[in-house]
Amino acid sequence: MNATIPDGQQEPMRPQRDPAASMSLLTQILFNPLDAGYHSYGAAKSSMTAAQKVLVVILAVALGFVSMTAVKNLRAPTRFDIEASLLTQVHERTEIVNTLDKENEQINAKISAETQSLTPGSDELPDGTALATAQKTVHGKGLRVTLNDAPQTAIETSSPRSTGKVRDHDLRMVVNALWSAGAEAMSINGIRLGPGSFIRTAGSSVLVNVKPVHAPYIVEAIGDPTELSVSLVRGASGDYLSSVESLQGIQIVTQSVEELTMEGRDARPLRHTTPVNELRSH
Repeated sequence: MNATIPDGQQEPMRPQRDPAASMSLLTQILFNPLDAGYHSYGAAKSSMTAAQKVLVVILAVALGFVSMTAVKNLRAPTRFDIEASLLTQVHERTEIVNTLDKENEQINAKISAETQSLTPGSDELPDGTALATAQKTVHGKGLRVTLNDAPQTAIETSSPRSTGKVRDHDLRMVVNALWSAGAEAMSINGIRLGPGSFIRTAGSSVLVNVKPVHAPYIVEAIGDPTELSVSLVRGASGDYLSSVESLQGIQIVTQSVEELTMEGRDARPLRHTTPVNELRSH
C-alpha cells in the first residue's frame, strides 16, 4: 500500500552512497588480491634458513639423478645392444669349444698311445676301415671347390629374399654330390669329414664338426677330378648349384689338383664286443 504525502510536505532526503567506497573495493581487488592468510604463509615460508635451502637443492638433485638412472635402466635395449651381446656370447662360446676340442684331441692321442703300448698292433685298423672312418692320412689327386659369398653388387640386383650368403645346405649339397661321385676323402677348410661329421648353421656362422668356418669355403675331395667335377653339374645337385649361382649370386669355382693331402682324424680305437656264451666256452 503506497503512503501518500500530504500536500505541502517534501519527501525526506535519502542519504547518498559514498562513491569512494566502491573505488576502494576495486582498488583492493586489483592491487591486493591475496588475503591476509596468504601473506602470513609467505612470511612463514620466507623464514627458511640457508642450510635448509641447500638441503632442499641437494635432495632435488639426488631425486633427479635417481629418476634418470631408473629410466635409463628400464629403457628397452636397442637392436645394436642385442647384436653386440649375442656377438660377445658367440665369441665366448667359440673359445670354449676350441679349448675343449684341443683337450679332446690331446686326450684321444694319449688314449691311443697308452692302448698301443699295452697291446701293440691290436688296435690297428685295416686300411679300408681306417679310410672309411677318416683316421688315415690320404694323398692323391682330386678336386677343390671354392664357394664364396656373393659380392655386394650381386646382392643389390638379386631377389629381395636373397642374402647372398653360403649356407649349410649349400655345403651339404656339394659334399653329398662328391661322396656320390666316389670321393675317397674330403675336408672343408682343412677339417676332415668322416662318419658322424655334420654341417649346420649356428646364427650367422657355419659349423663343421662344432668348429666355425667362414667364407670362402674350400671343399677338397680326393678322387677322380673329372668324375667329381661332373657330379656338380649334372642331376639334382647340378640344378641346385646352378640356381644358387644365378639367383643368390654365390660364386662357385672348381679346380683340379694333382696332389692333395688330408690328415687323419684323431679318434678313439674301435673296440669289438664278444658274446657272453663265447667267453664262457673259453
